[in-house]
Amino acid sequence: MELRTVNTFLHIAELHSFSRTARQLGYSQSAVSSQIAQLEAELGAPLFDRVGKTIALTPQGRQFFEYAQNILRMAENARNVMLSLIHI
Repeated sequence: MELRTVNTFLHIAELHSFSRTARQLGYSQSAVSSQIAQLEAELGAPLFDRVGKTIALTPQGRQFFEYAQNILRMAENARNVMLSLIHI
């Protein structure tokens, strides 16, 4: 599981849009779709319901959302600790 994919997942969940996420993150829409397809395959569950242009988290997506937030928070904390050690 890549951090950028987790970040993409969180952006889609917050923006309710693959295309807005792609624009905001500077990716193509196909790259965003590919990242989510890869994440869904890795987790073995659909994360989003796609009905027309409406995007909503599935029950599995809602459960993963908290984990995704924690994953990125922990990665940021680890980076900050390591950077502070360099400056001691």
